[in-house]
Formats: sequence, C-alpha cells, structure tokens
Amino acid sequence: IDAKTFFSNERTYMHWIKFGLLLGSMALTLLSFGKAVGLNVGLFLVLVAMSTLVYATAVFHLRHRWMIQMRRDVKFYDRVGPTLLFMALFLAYATNVICK
Repeated sequence: IDAKTFFSNERTYMHWIKFGLLLGSMALTLLSFGKAVGLNVGLFLVLVAMSTLVYATAVFHLRHRWMIQMRRDVKFYDRVGPTLLFMALFLAYATNVICK
C-alpha cells in the first residue's frame, strides 16, 4: 500500500467530518433561534448531519479494510453519498424558504 493512498483516505474522512460538523452547527442554530418551520428544518438537518458523520465513518473503515486487509484497489469516487446528501439538503432548504 502506498502511503499517499492511506493518507488520501484519511484526508477524505476529515473533510466529511468537517462538513458534518458544520452542518450540525447550522442545524443547532436553526433549532436555537428558529420559529416553527425553523425548528422542523433544524431537526431534519441534525438528522442529516448525524447520518453524514455515520456514513463518513463507515466509508472510511470500509476503505481502510480494503486497503490494509484485502490489499485491493480503493475507488475514491462515490456517487451515492453526495447525491443523497444533496437531495436532503435541497429538500431542507427549499422547505425552509418556501414555508417562511
């Protein structure tokens, strides 16, 4: 295993964690200062942030297992996770804009 592959997996994981924490802080802001719609959107975004963190951790460990234990090539492109994340964020923000 090349060292840059291992560190690339770790770097990708850190970016997902950073995004999940930023999303969680936005959700907590909506929960703290929002009215009825803001509370619902904030709660939904908390769930999206938590699922983003769980997804990032699962993908990191899966890729780590492929690299270290199975000695397989790792595919770093992912079409499912970012697509689902975009749809969830679009739904949440569109709901927040339309219902206000």
